Amino acid sequence: MKLLLFLIVSSFLYDQETKIKEVTDISTVQLISSIQSCSNYSTKAFIFSSHRKTNPYRSAQNDSGEIIQSYCFAISNIDGYPKTSVFEVGALYKPEITEVRPFNENIEVDVSYFAKYQKGKKTLKVINHQIAQK
Repeated sequence: MKLLLFLIVSSFLYDQETKIKEVTDISTVQLISSIQSCSNYSTKAFIFSSHRKTNPYRSAQNDSGEIIQSYCFAISNIDGYPKTSVFEVGALYKPEITEVRPFNENIEVDVSYFAKYQKGKKTLKVINHQIAQK
């Protein structure tokens, strides 16, 4: 009896058609097409993932045509019904995550970037569903 039930359920699962839906919302299309996944890190309470976002051509707002970038940080609880928060950090010229380290029960992220022809660095504290500059 259990075998018969298993076979019925299995055949139902394999017979389901995969649904493909085109995303037409222009903001979502632009966001998804400009994101590059970088890294995932986890604590006991949440998962932190970073994604680099390329902003439009000439986003540096000068005549060079240079492009600035941002990072999108996603924070998700580790549980059955995870709350997820997304933050955009930027816009920065040539940003790079140089270090991610645990800090108590949280995470610190060092982001280097260029501003006025000098290299700068920001340290961000990632606390459960919040990001703050240190």
